[in-house]
Amino acid sequence: MKTVKLIFIVWATLLVSVFAQANERIQIELDEHFRRGGVIKLKQEIKNIYPNIRLNRMEILKVRLVAKSKHGGGFAELMVNNRPQESSGIDGSPREFRSNLPRTFHRIVLQHLGRRSTGNWQLHIDGNVKVKKVVVVISEKNGNGRQPPRGRVFTKVLGGDKATKVGNSAKTFHIREKTQSIILKGTKRRLTILSAVVEYRNGRTESLPELEGQLKSGRTKSASLGGRNIDSIRIVSKTLNPFGSRGKYEISAKVYR
Repeated sequence: MKTVKLIFIVWATLLVSVFAQANERIQIELDEHFRRGGVIKLKQEIKNIYPNIRLNRMEILKVRLVAKSKHGGGFAELMVNNRPQESSGIDGSPREFRSNLPRTFHRIVLQHLGRRSTGNWQLHIDGNVKVKKVVVVISEKNGNGRQPPRGRVFTKVLGGDKATKVGNSAKTFHIREKTQSIILKGTKRRLTILSAVVEYRNGRTESLPELEGQLKSGRTKSASLGGRNIDSIRIVSKTLNPFGSRGKYEISAKVYR
């Protein structure tokens, strides 16, 4: 049974005014099995429960998908007004797929990269995938949501690293620009990203958990920075398999200029 609940507690009569105050998270419990892919209509899921919410006054900022695929070949893409936004693979294995334990599901963050949220909000799912829930982050238009800076977006290749088999491999990559997002891509074998920490130009640091975890060759992980001024990012990694070649990754950033 599908249920939609707000993580914060509000009276129904105050729902719209609370949404207008800050970025808010809406949690959609699905527990749905997509055997050959499918589409999750985010606006419809919310409106079925809260028909008076005026989503035309809201901006979608990002979604967090909790899901798994049977053979690790699943795929998810956020679509806003029929335009593709961020996408990501969905990991998994037959053994995980059979289990209902929460730890067998993978967390994926997909950012809305555009500036307008008109039209439909959808998640396109491909493959044999089980979706436990979706968390949608929204804000009032022209309200408190962080808006991306103006300017063109360029891809800046930062480099790469080989993960060690014994101990951990740590490397710092300098960006020093206003950054929309950071992308990690596995390029050889399988490795684990133990931590990913950005340092802002003001000296403050922040962990990016969406970049952490297992990274297979050919797969990507991404994290949105919303146009913030980033000085650098430090990646700590380790090769999973003690035999054979070391795992390797590449890192790039989408920056505003």
